[in-house]
Amino acid sequence: PMAFGSSVVRILVVEDDPKVARFLQRGLEAERHVVEIARTRAHALRRAASGAFDLLILDQELFGRDGYDVLQHLRRDGTSTGVIVLASNGASEDRIRALEG
Repeated sequence: PMAFGSSVVRILVVEDDPKVARFLQRGLEAERHVVEIARTRAHALRRAASGAFDLLILDQELFGRDGYDVLQHLRRDGTSTGVIVLASNGASEDRIRALEG
């Protein structure tokens, strides 16, 4: 796997759409990243809080709810892992919410 400094880059993809999750996983693994998929809110929160990941890729709309809820929960609990938020509309207010999370 690709190394970042002296450690392996581990990415948690938080995505409830199986097709999108597989697409992201294949692309990231092709670049030699280690990827795990979280398809439920509980799994995402548990795995992200584990500290086992260098990066989270988080869908803006998750599990019939707002994906920012997951990000806010993680930040409240002290998880400081970097996050990339996938947003379909790119609206300014969505960018602000992600930065506030």
